Amino acid sequence: MAYYHCLGMAMTFRECIRYYLTFFLTVWFILAIQLDLLAVEKDLANFEMNEAETPLGYLSARKLLFVRRNRRVNEAGQYGNLYGKIEEYPTAINSSEYKDGGQSRVYGPEAETSVGTRLVPSNVTARQASNLSTRANQKTTSSGFGRMENDRSSVKILNELLKQNTSTLHSKSTQSPKDLEIELEIKNMKKSVEEINNRQLIRNENIFGPVKNDTRILIVQVHKRLENLKYLVESLQQVKGIEESLVIFSHDFWDQTINDFVANITSFRVLQMFFPFSIQLHPKAFPGRDPRDCDRNVKGKRPRCSNSPWADSYGHYREEHLTQIKHHWLWKIYRVFEDLRISRYWDGWIIFLEEDHYVAPDILHVLNTLVLLRGSFCPHCRVICLGNYKPRIRPKLDVISTGDWVVTSQNLGYALDRSVWNSIKDCGEIFCTFDDYNWDWTLNRLVQACCFPKLTALSIDLTRVAHVGSCGTHVKERRCNVSLAVERAKASFHRYRHLLFPESFAVRTVLTKLPDFKKSNGGWGDLRDRLLCKAIVNGTASDETVQRLQFANSPKYFVTGKGR
Repeated sequence: MAYYHCLGMAMTFRECIRYYLTFFLTVWFILAIQLDLLAVEKDLANFEMNEAETPLGYLSARKLLFVRRNRRVNEAGQYGNLYGKIEEYPTAINSSEYKDGGQSRVYGPEAETSVGTRLVPSNVTARQASNLSTRANQKTTSSGFGRMENDRSSVKILNELLKQNTSTLHSKSTQSPKDLEIELEIKNMKKSVEEINNRQLIRNENIFGPVKNDTRILIVQVHKRLENLKYLVESLQQVKGIEESLVIFSHDFWDQTINDFVANITSFRVLQMFFPFSIQLHPKAFPGRDPRDCDRNVKGKRPRCSNSPWADSYGHYREEHLTQIKHHWLWKIYRVFEDLRISRYWDGWIIFLEEDHYVAPDILHVLNTLVLLRGSFCPHCRVICLGNYKPRIRPKLDVISTGDWVVTSQNLGYALDRSVWNSIKDCGEIFCTFDDYNWDWTLNRLVQACCFPKLTALSIDLTRVAHVGSCGTHVKERRCNVSLAVERAKASFHRYRHLLFPESFAVRTVLTKLPDFKKSNGGWGDLRDRLLCKAIVNGTASDETVQRLQFANSPKYFVTGKGR
C-alpha cells in the first residue's frame, strides 16, 4: 500500500522512505508527550488535599510535577534534583516531605548538569516510588526529553518556582557558617518550644499543691523586657493569696535568661508557654520579615514586592513586630480556654496582665469581692476591669461602675470568663479582618458591631494595675527609666493604702457608653495575617499553615484575591 502511495505521488524510493520515517517519528513523539502528561495527572491524583488546602496544594503540585519534564543528564550519568533542596520546600500539600525515588540530590539551583528527580508524595510506598523512578529514567533516555535544552516553557516554570521559594531556604553550598549556626539555633528553639508547650509543666505544685477548681489564674504576656518582668513578679509576690493561684507566662521571645528567671520563681505556681508563630522563630519569612515584602511606606501604584496588593486602609504595609502582638494575644486566649489541659474546662475568671504592669497587693481580694457583688449588682457584666488610666484622685471610698467595655481605656488587668471568649470566637471573622493591628481597638469594634448583647464591664475607679512601660510599643519617653515608673506606682499605692482591701464600694449609677469607632488604625491589610488569625481562632494553626503562607506569599496563589 505504501509502495503504490509513493508511485502515485511520483516519489523516488529514497524520498518515500524519508517521508514515512518522518511520519512515524512524528506520531511516536506526539504519543510520548501524551503519555507523559497522563503520568503527571496520575501523580497529581495521589496528593492528599482537603478542601482548605486544595487551591494552594493543587497549584504547588502542578508546578513541582511539570518542572520535572525539563531534565538533563550529566557526564557521569547520575541524576540529581534540578531545583535544589526540594525536601525543605514549603509546599501546601498535606504531606510535607517527599521521596525522590532513590535518586541522588544536587544542592543548589545553579547545578546545570543535573536532572530533576520525579517527586513522589510521602504516602507512596517504597516499591511504588521505585517504579515511578524507573519509569521516569526510561522516559528520559528513550524519548529524548533529557536533551530538551531549549524548552523555554519548562525553564520559565523552573525560574518562577525558584523565585517563589522562601528566602530562608538557601542551598547549603551558599550558606555561610554564621547562617548555618543561626539556622541550627532556630531549629533547636522550635524544638524546645514544642516540647514545653506539649509538656505543660506546672512548677511549685510540690509546695502549694495541685490546681483546684477555685484556684485563681493569671496570665502574663511576655516579650523580652526582663527588667519590667522582674518588677511585675516582685509585685505579684506581695499579693495576698497569690500562693493559692496559678500564673501563666506566655512568651513570644525565647531568651534563656528570662526562662531561667521564670523557672526559679518559688512564691506561686508557674506555667510557661511559648507563642510558636513568633518572628524570632521565623526571622526571614512570614510571620517574620520576608525580604520580598514591601516596606511599610513604599511608594508607587504597583510596587515591585510580593505583598503589594495587600496594603492597609492608609496605603501602608505590614510591620511584623506589630502584627505579632495581635497574633500572640489571640493565641494565648485561645490556648488558655481551649488547649491547656489545666484550663480548657475552666469556668472561672482569668486575669490578663502584661510584662510592663505593676499590681497592687489587693488585686485578688478586689476580684473576689467584685465577683460576689456581680451576682446582685450586675449579673449581666461579663468583664471585670481592675485597672485604668484615670488621673490620681483622693476619694474617700472606692467607687465601682458599670457600662460597655471600652477596651482601649480598660485594658489593664481585666478579668474574663469563658463566655467572653466564646463571643470573641463567634466574631472571629471580624476580629481577623478588621484593619487594625491593635488587639484592643479590634475588640472595641467587636463590642460595637458583633457582640450582642454587648460586653458589659464592672470596673473600679482606683486602679489596681499600674502601667510602668516607659518604653513600650506605643509609649516612648526620652529616657527609659523603668525603676522611676515603678517607684511612682509604689508611691501611688501607698498614698491610697487606706482604700486597699475594701469591704464595700460606692456605686456610680451612670452607665459608660462605648464611643462610635468607625475608623481603624491600619496595619492589618496583609492577607497572610488574616488567614493565620482565622486559623488560630479555628484551632487549625500549625507549622504547615505557616509554610503554606510562606510558599504562597504571591497574591496570584490565593483564589480569594486581594483579601479585601
